[in-house]
Amino acid sequence: RRVLVDRFDERALAAGEPYVTLHRRFAHAWLHHRTALYGVAKHIGGMAFSYSLKGDDIAPTRPIDPDLQRRAIEALVAALSPDELRIPDRVSALLAPPPMGWDSGWGWHTDAGTLESIADPVFDPIHTAHRLAFEIVGLVLDPGRLARSASFHARDPAFPGPDEVIGSLLEATWGQTAPANSHDAALLRVAQRSVLDGLIDLASQPQTPIGARAAAEARLRTLTQTLGSGRSRQITATENAHRRAAQADIERYLAGEDDPLHRPRPEPITLPWP
Repeated sequence: RRVLVDRFDERALAAGEPYVTLHRRFAHAWLHHRTALYGVAKHIGGMAFSYSLKGDDIAPTRPIDPDLQRRAIEALVAALSPDELRIPDRVSALLAPPPMGWDSGWGWHTDAGTLESIADPVFDPIHTAHRLAFEIVGLVLDPGRLARSASFHARDPAFPGPDEVIGSLLEATWGQTAPANSHDAALLRVAQRSVLDGLIDLASQPQTPIGARAAAEARLRTLTQTLGSGRSRQITATENAHRRAAQADIERYLAGEDDPLHRPRPEPITLPWP
C-alpha cells in the first residue's frame, strides 16, 4: 500500500483520459490494505477451529494466542495514525472533478468509490481519512468480537479483554498530543472522533455484551473528565472546539439524551470495479 500511494501519479492515466478517473484508481491503491485489516481484526477475540471428527485427535477449537491478539490490536490502532491516514497533497491535487458533460459510464454522485464528499467538487482528504478511520474502529469494536474477547478473558485473564482493547484505541488517539502540522492534527481529530462515536455506538447497542458496555461507559466517563480538565489557552481554537463537542456528546449519552443523527458517521468507501 505504501509503495502504491507513494508512487501514484498521472501514470495511472492513459493518454486522453480525464483526471477524474484517478478517483477510482486511487481508491484501490489507498485501500489496498483493507483485506489485511479485516483479516487482522479476526485475531481479536479470535478462535481457530476445525470440523474434526471423533478419533481425529485434532482439537475442535483453540483461541488465538494472547500475544498474537495483542499484535493484531497494535497493528489496527497503528492504522489510525496520521502517517497511515494521510493522503499526499500531490495526490489530492490530481483528483479533479468530472469535466462538464462528460459521460463516464459510472455514476459520479452514486459511486462511493469516487471518494467524493460534501466538499464536492473539491477532493477532501480529511473526510476520506475519516471514512477509513471509522471503518477501522468499527472492525475493532464489533460487539460480537468484544463478546468473544470478554468470554476468553473471563476464563483466562492472559487474553485481552474488552477494556484492554478499548484502552488501546483511546491511547492511540485521545492519548496523543496534537501534532504541530495542521494537516496531521486534523487527521488525528478524525481518528479521535471515530473512536468516540464507535464507543458511544458500542455502549448503546442492545447486542453489546454487558462487560463490553461497562468497559465502554467507564472509558467514556474517564474521557469526559479528561476533556473537561484538559482545556488550555495553548491549544488552537479548532482543537478546543473539537474537544468541547466530544465532551458534550459524551455527556448527552451518559444523560440518556444521545441522538445518533446528531453524531454523523461517515459511510465506508465502496471500492469501484474495475
